[in-house]
Amino acid sequence: MGFFREQVRPRLTVEAVFAPRVPRLRKHGGQWRGPCPIHGGSGDNFVVSERTLAWYCHSQCQVGGGPIEFMAAIEGGPDAVPVRDAAPIIRELAAMAGVDGDNALREPPPAWEPEPEVRPSFAEVVRLWKCGRPVTGWASAILEHQWAVDPAAVETEVRILEGNAWAPRWAKSVGRVWGQSPYRLLVPLRDERMRPLSFLARPLVPVVGLPKTGSATGVSSRGLVMANDAARRAIRERQRDATIVLREGERDWLCEASRGVATIGIRSGAWTAAHAAALPPGAHVVLGLDDDAAGRAYAESIERTLASRADVTWELDLGRAGAPDQMPVNESDLGEAAE
Repeated sequence: MGFFREQVRPRLTVEAVFAPRVPRLRKHGGQWRGPCPIHGGSGDNFVVSERTLAWYCHSQCQVGGGPIEFMAAIEGGPDAVPVRDAAPIIRELAAMAGVDGDNALREPPPAWEPEPEVRPSFAEVVRLWKCGRPVTGWASAILEHQWAVDPAAVETEVRILEGNAWAPRWAKSVGRVWGQSPYRLLVPLRDERMRPLSFLARPLVPVVGLPKTGSATGVSSRGLVMANDAARRAIRERQRDATIVLREGERDWLCEASRGVATIGIRSGAWTAAHAAALPPGAHVVLGLDDDAAGRAYAESIERTLASRADVTWELDLGRAGAPDQMPVNESDLGEAAE
């Protein structure tokens, strides 16, 4: 065991390392939760383990680590993980622990080993899906006229979860999306084998003060994607001549999926090499991500995983249909949906 692990890390605490840098950090059982300071989040999507000091951002960053990785990410953003030059950080952490920083550098720090991913039980996933209802009435009109989505074309892909509907503890714990949004779009999140393992929720109409979207806190959504029926069949049946479009975010995914195109929706950090390996060999993949620096970088990383496996076409920023995301909302209009 290295000097860092034996002498420095045991003396570090959440209060010393994380509390001064994470706004509104609060303890919940064996975890601490608060807004992510790395990307400036607003919901309690940043989680720290009381026992191990392992942390993870379940929102935009989708990265995690130990104290070293946290200090690096605070300065350099999520791309600073994994850490390339840990020496200055180790000295700073050693000072927090009250030990000689130079001694802490005698041996390299051990690599951080992430805690096992936690997923909801399949029974909970099935029950939550059954608690939703089909997209009809008022919700159907919102999708059609403001999202430019054909409700009939996506009736098997998403459901509406009303504010008073049952939801498990892990689902209710994400910010205020689950608790205060009158109507939420319930979207299954799937692994590379297209098994539904979790959900994300998004208010159908943005409400001032509520985050635009949220995945379930306390369970991991890393490596999970959205996929419509055409994409699921293409993957399961190994359709070599399939064309599969990758879109960024649930709204763009749903717009594309409603046109009958095999579409996979990805969020930041969701795409993995396992997803690339699951695609049919020889498939045509269209990268329809946002045409900005982050979108291009993400597209490049995805293309590398598809090397020699699929024919890749870039069509960045295919166009966002419908009204802007942050349209003004009169909460008095959020009454019962017309059936």
